Amino acid sequence: MTMKHVPEEYLYDYEGVCWWCGDAANSREHKWKKSEIKGMYGTAGSQSYPLLWIHEDGTSKTVQGPDSDILKFEKSLCQNCNNARSQPFDLAYDRWVQYLRANYDQIIESRVIDLRDIADDAGSEFRLDLAKCFAKHIGCRVADKAGRVPTSLIAFLNGESESSAFVWTELSISRSALENHDVTRHMLGMQRTVADYSHEARALSSLKGALLHGALQLIWDINLDPGREDTGSGILTSDIHWLRDVDDDLYTHRFLVI
Repeated sequence: MTMKHVPEEYLYDYEGVCWWCGDAANSREHKWKKSEIKGMYGTAGSQSYPLLWIHEDGTSKTVQGPDSDILKFEKSLCQNCNNARSQPFDLAYDRWVQYLRANYDQIIESRVIDLRDIADDAGSEFRLDLAKCFAKHIGCRVADKAGRVPTSLIAFLNGESESSAFVWTELSISRSALENHDVTRHMLGMQRTVADYSHEARALSSLKGALLHGALQLIWDINLDPGREDTGSGILTSDIHWLRDVDDDLYTHRFLVI
């Protein structure tokens, strides 16, 4: 499907300011955690490199190691937010990745993830920290794609609100990745983002994307319209997640309403 680009005048420019706290943006967040990249491919100089990065426009580049700039967002966070403030979220994500790598085949076969298998505290602190790590990724993706990060997402990261209703999410299986499973099980990916924009507000009104580990993906659709009520399903709001196969066209993807 051919889609129009968002008009330039509708985009938001943070102008070198951290979208989380407002300090100078001097740090680049990895699109996947560095530990996840190293766990999948090893350190720079290992036999896995160079990797091939295929951009959403079809162009490709080589990746020489986990610190390659192409594996990072642009500078949209300050060092404090990207490191000290979000350290608990990153540690929860490390546990998540260790679980995925140890149980990947079982997850794909059973089509179910029970977060209580990862940590005894999955129903509370661990699940919330992991959700905040995904929220941080989504916030960076919004800022990187020239959108304004919702204040409700920032309140969630700050612990001022436990609600993540600013976004719809679903853990699912990428049908196309599963069809080439022997190859894609060793791949990290992101789906091409899809944006809606408001002519009245002259800004993005929503942004949809997906983060992939092999064939497993988190699909998200975030509300960027401050005048619209947050009614999303939230991020990891339950322990058990049933994984359905979905197509890659995020434009036509619809979230389950239970």
